Amino acid sequence: MQSIYITLQIKNLKLLCVTAFLILAVSLSCNSFAQTKQNNLKNTSLNTTSTVVKTKKAKVTTSYFMRGASFKEGPDEAQFVQLLFNPYVELDLSSQFKLTADATLSLNSSRVQTRFTDPSLNTINANEILLSYLPNKNITVSAGAINQKHLNSPALVQSGLAFPGLTGSYAFKYKNLDLKFKAQYTIPNSTSLDSDRTGNEELPTFTTQGFEATWTPRSWFSATANVNYFNYSPLPSIVAFNSVRLGNTGNPNTQAESSFDYDFRGLSQAYDFSFDINKKYKPSLSIKTVDNFDAPSNRERAQSVTLSTEINFKDYSITPLLTFFYAESDASPAIYADPSFGRNNREGEAFGVRINFKKLGFALKTSYVNSDLIRENNPQNDMEFLELQLEVANVSF
Repeated sequence: MQSIYITLQIKNLKLLCVTAFLILAVSLSCNSFAQTKQNNLKNTSLNTTSTVVKTKKAKVTTSYFMRGASFKEGPDEAQFVQLLFNPYVELDLSSQFKLTADATLSLNSSRVQTRFTDPSLNTINANEILLSYLPNKNITVSAGAINQKHLNSPALVQSGLAFPGLTGSYAFKYKNLDLKFKAQYTIPNSTSLDSDRTGNEELPTFTTQGFEATWTPRSWFSATANVNYFNYSPLPSIVAFNSVRLGNTGNPNTQAESSFDYDFRGLSQAYDFSFDINKKYKPSLSIKTVDNFDAPSNRERAQSVTLSTEINFKDYSITPLLTFFYAESDASPAIYADPSFGRNNREGEAFGVRINFKKLGFALKTSYVNSDLIRENNPQNDMEFLELQLEVANVSF
C-alpha cells in the first residue's frame, strides 16, 4: 500500500556525564521540592505529564507515564508493562552558556520470546547532553550528545537517539515567518564487541544541513517545514549486521564482515499543518518523506501521512489519529529508524486515540499498528503492536 507521503568512543566521558547529570537532577529536584508546596504541571513533546521546578539559574522538568503493550512478529512475542521517568535539566551557566541534559529511566516487567535482542531490559538512556554557546539571540553553537528529534524524521533517525558531535544554527523572524538554518556533524552510535576483528574500522559520521520554517499567516493556521540533506559515511560492520535483519539489503555474514549494498545520502522532509478552526475542533496533518539518492528507485523511499483531530468537550478531549506508512528497504540504516512501525521494508497503518480527562487529571492513550512486509526478507515477518498508555496529571511528593 503506497500512500502519498515524505562512537567517537567517549565511553568513560559519556558515563561520567550521565552520572553527573543524574546527581544534578536529583539534587536540584530535592532542593526545589523543599521550597515549593505546589507543583506546576505541563505537557511535554511526548504528551506526558511534567512537573516543572525553576530555580534562579536552573529549570528541572520531570515527566512520567506508564504503559502496557503486546508485540508479535512471526515467532517473536512480547507482553510488558513499563514505567518511564524522564528528567530534563536546563542550567544557565552564564548569559551566553547553557547546559541541557535529558535522560530516560525505563523500568519493565515482561514476558518475552525473541530470537535476537531483548526489548524489555531495564535501562537508563542519555537522550541529550549539550553545552550551548549563544553569542546573540540568533546564533546557537552546541557540543555534546545531540538528540536527533530536531530532524523530525523518525524513518531516518528515531527521536531519542543521541549522537555525539557538534551542531550550529542561525534563527530569525520575518513578519509571519520563523526561519532557522542548521547543520550538524555527529558520530552515530555503535558498539563492536568481536574477537574476530583484525583492525580498526573507519570512524563513521552522520552530517546534516537544512532549515526549519514556521509560517503563521492567520491565528487559526500554521505550517512548518523541516528539510535536511543527510549523509552517512561508511558505517561499521556491526551496524550493517543488525540492520540487514531489520530490512536493509546487504551481506549479513558475521558481525565483523557484514556490509550494506548501498550508501546512505539523501533528503529528509517533514511538513506539518495545524488548523485551529474553533474551540472544539483542531485538525492537523503531517507528511514525512526520506529519499536515499544512493539506492535504486524501488528501494530508496520512506514516507508517512498522519491525520488527527483534537475534539474538545467541557470535561475532556478526544484526539483520534490515523497514520499510513511505507518504508522501502534502503531509505535509511534500519537500526537507527523508529521501531514503532517495524523499521524498514514495511508498509501498513496505525490507529490511535487519546482521551484527556481534564478535571480528573489523567489521560488514556491507545494505539494499534499493523505492519506488513513489502518484500520477503528472512528473518523479518509481518508485525502487530498494541499499546495502552496511562498519563497521570497530578503528581505529589
